Amino acid sequence: MEIIPNKIIVFGGNHHNTLGVIRSLGEAGITPILILHGTNHSFVAQSKYISQTYYVSNEEEGVKLLIEKYTKENSKPIIICCSDGASSCIDKNYNNLSPHFIFPNAEEEGRITLLMDKEKMRLLAEKYNLKTPQTWIISKRNPIPNNLHYPCIIKPLLSIEGSKTDIHICYNSSDLNQIIKVVHAPIIQVQEYIDKDYEFQFIGCRIKNKNEEHIIIPGVSQIIRSSSVSNTGFLKFRPINSQENIEIAKVKEFIRATKYIGLFSVEFIKSKHGCNYFMEINFRNDGNAYALTGAGYNLPYIWCKGMTDNSIEEGKYVAKKEILVIPELIDFFQSVLTHKISFIHWIKDVIKSHTYLLYNKKDSEPFYDELKYYMQRALNKVKRNSLDVSWNIGFVDINQDFLDKSTWDIHWMKHNYKNRWFADPFILKVTNDDIIVLVEEFYDPIHRGRISKLTIDKQTYELKKIDVILELNSHLSFPAIFRKDDKIYIYPENSAEGHLVIYEFDEKDNNFKPHKILHDEPLTDASLETCFNSFHLFTTKLPVQNGNQLFIYQSEKWDGEYHPIQTMEFPSNTGRNAGSLFRLNGKIIRPAQDCNGAYGKGLVFYEISYTEGTFEMKELKRMYPQHTIYDQGMHTFNVYDNLAVIDGRKFRKPFISKSLLAINKFIKKSNEKNSYRFQY
Repeated sequence: MEIIPNKIIVFGGNHHNTLGVIRSLGEAGITPILILHGTNHSFVAQSKYISQTYYVSNEEEGVKLLIEKYTKENSKPIIICCSDGASSCIDKNYNNLSPHFIFPNAEEEGRITLLMDKEKMRLLAEKYNLKTPQTWIISKRNPIPNNLHYPCIIKPLLSIEGSKTDIHICYNSSDLNQIIKVVHAPIIQVQEYIDKDYEFQFIGCRIKNKNEEHIIIPGVSQIIRSSSVSNTGFLKFRPINSQENIEIAKVKEFIRATKYIGLFSVEFIKSKHGCNYFMEINFRNDGNAYALTGAGYNLPYIWCKGMTDNSIEEGKYVAKKEILVIPELIDFFQSVLTHKISFIHWIKDVIKSHTYLLYNKKDSEPFYDELKYYMQRALNKVKRNSLDVSWNIGFVDINQDFLDKSTWDIHWMKHNYKNRWFADPFILKVTNDDIIVLVEEFYDPIHRGRISKLTIDKQTYELKKIDVILELNSHLSFPAIFRKDDKIYIYPENSAEGHLVIYEFDEKDNNFKPHKILHDEPLTDASLETCFNSFHLFTTKLPVQNGNQLFIYQSEKWDGEYHPIQTMEFPSNTGRNAGSLFRLNGKIIRPAQDCNGAYGKGLVFYEISYTEGTFEMKELKRMYPQHTIYDQGMHTFNVYDNLAVIDGRKFRKPFISKSLLAINKFIKKSNEKNSYRFQY
């Protein structure tokens, strides 16, 4: 291949998308410069083809680096974008970059980012006769339209404003009402759900120089087995059929209308009725694009060459044969470990594949680096399983001298479940026969917490019934209860989603209805309190949720806007709540967690006072595990109807776990002695 004199800069994240571009260029005799955003170590950076690697914390820093280091080259450097964030950031700096670089663009500043709006994208596609699913645009602030069709699929209107976890299928209005209030994106695209036969892509590039314009789409990438975390999957790259040729003619007109110049992919769904539905265009290199290089159509090289000279022959780039392509590690984890296919089935697919998105015998270090990463994760999981803990809940009767006692008479809940544990209990109701509590139920098969209602026999403390009442795609815990006007509200911890949602709870139907986002920060174990003639949130928050700070917020309304009023600092790591405030002997008491040396090590009780707008706390007591089985921690304490509920932690395999800890302690001491001798 002809050598391109311009420096080529690949701008993307730690992903096989970026690696595919680097290898495509490397196989053409080019050693690109790599700018990696959002990481300080990368399997991508292990490629032998890279001439230099820069790590930046975000895309904006990447653009600053480009301007600082590469604006004085004799030939304009070429930038290839491998992520939506990189494409958008480059686009927003079009005016500053265009005098010095060749890069993906739409001939004016901000146009690519504008067209990343899925509704603008869809309307433009329809203008050029591309069929799209019926669509509605809704906002969290506005009522949901009555004319929606179910099932439907929701996704962020702008890709750069949301994540994969924001994509959901809703089967009825109740599903939609529940989900729409907890997604990240403020504006959401809702589309009719297409019963698909398969997904496919047109991966290509548009070249435009002083004299020529070409849109090259060599073939079709048809997904055989998709991943739940990306659009990358086991696929075949094949020639274009006659029906798809009609779509490609429309796609080319659509792309010209966007004015976009660069590498792209256009995604479609073929329904079981044979209709092709346009889904979206990606204004960047596609994660599956290395499949085309494997088939002999090196799009990154073709685009760079076309943007620097006039020797492109569009007719040369037409697929004649079919090849199979596999993202081997992703497919293994997404298909084999989830039992979609057998290991033997997967091995057969690997053997018959022509191209791998990670393994490459000519450039093997990225594969081994990533394999080493996954092996380390697996080893860590083995260690975690060996030291795996479980939690259970227990009950303690409350009386006036409760906090003066050195030991508690705890009645632990009895159950026979091996694949789940229960923690973070809050008492919902106490009847003549039962104690009903809300808990975090950590369910092993999904490896995350969900909120469940437990019905427990009041006399025997045996678990009678479990009702799962709230489950999301992210971890839920600490189902704090707020009672107001004969209604019950629950605001569980969901810091993984970055905000605190409060739900109205219908106890009769075990149904949650999102009321609002109570606070838009990743709060941890927040407690909404009304003890001080106002509404306060006592909470910790990410990233230091187990530290020595307690953040206090205030609002005029219980579901109003909460504003910070005070940050309390403790001498040690006791900032995190262990439950809601309670009254005892005329005192208002805050239960907290002792997180010194370990999360949820024990309980700390503070008397809390409020004078002239300032909170003060006085430590009253500390309590640590006393039970011979639940001896590894306790981190929740809640009181309702003269009954306290707590939780306790134990090792699931106590002998193995304690032996491992003893060995680890011995090794650590030995290392300290050896280090001392050496220093001496």
